[in-house]
Amino acid sequence: MNRFLRTFLFSLVCLSLFAIGGITAYFKIFDAEPSITQDPDLSDKDPFERAILESKRVNGILLGVNQGMTDTIMFCSLDTENKKIDVISIPRDTYYHREGYNGAADRKINAIYSSQGVEELIDGVQDIIGEKVPIHHYGIIDYKGVERIVDLVGGVEVDVPINMEYDDPRDKPPLKIRISKGRQKLNGKKAMEFLRFRENNDGTGYLDGDLGRVKAQQQFMTAFFKKAIGLKLPSIIKTGFKYIETDVSLSDGLSYGSKVIGIDSEDINATTLPGLAEYRTYGRTELSYVIHDPEETEKLIKQLYGVGEVDETNDINKE
Repeated sequence: MNRFLRTFLFSLVCLSLFAIGGITAYFKIFDAEPSITQDPDLSDKDPFERAILESKRVNGILLGVNQGMTDTIMFCSLDTENKKIDVISIPRDTYYHREGYNGAADRKINAIYSSQGVEELIDGVQDIIGEKVPIHHYGIIDYKGVERIVDLVGGVEVDVPINMEYDDPRDKPPLKIRISKGRQKLNGKKAMEFLRFRENNDGTGYLDGDLGRVKAQQQFMTAFFKKAIGLKLPSIIKTGFKYIETDVSLSDGLSYGSKVIGIDSEDINATTLPGLAEYRTYGRTELSYVIHDPEETEKLIKQLYGVGEVDETNDINKE
């Protein structure tokens, strides 16, 4: 794997440590180079396929695993020519039906990993974002160091959209979330609570369900990056390495991480997979799903590759 690709992947690992809650996992990188096809004649290809074949983008999937299921799924794409990063969060409740898996809970994309593994999950993601779009790498990320790393940067300021009060005595250690609504700086402990929150004890929560949680995670990730991109990045990498299993050495990680400083926070675009929340019943079980919009998803992916009109409505960095 060349140096720039490792820079990309490691920087995303650093960022994504804080976008994923309640995780026990590991991190793995494929050693294979991105298989960018060199086609001598692209004249018979449609504009989208031609853009993909000619592109120098590097794509990866970042996963956070909680109790055997993917708590967070992010499609990350680096434009190596313009040094820009695009992140598309795929809600864990996204509807995805697999043959032979007909239960209500089985019809969510986050159920694939526990029953079929990461490669099948990648196939599922490609079914959703488009089979033509290559996924070169994946990462499964350890989250145990989040409190220390957030404290290392002096906390992260976010706008908490609702009052958060939730208890899970079964978690190890027991989870207790208490955060008031409003703009505030979160220390490491409160950041953990904020990222793990899904709903209150009384069943209330984000107005748009899992989509609201994804937006909150994206807000935190962007705010963290703005703080971490400065002089503290080497310290963050040193701390983060304790909680990441990777083929990148600490010395290389520090070298690669220094290059991330050249990427401005405005060059990171975080969006959510287009779709709407909807309740569906299978058997006797009714669950909430996110039903993705194939047409809007295709438009979003084409925008990444410079095909079609640019729509900034999902870009959380835009006012």
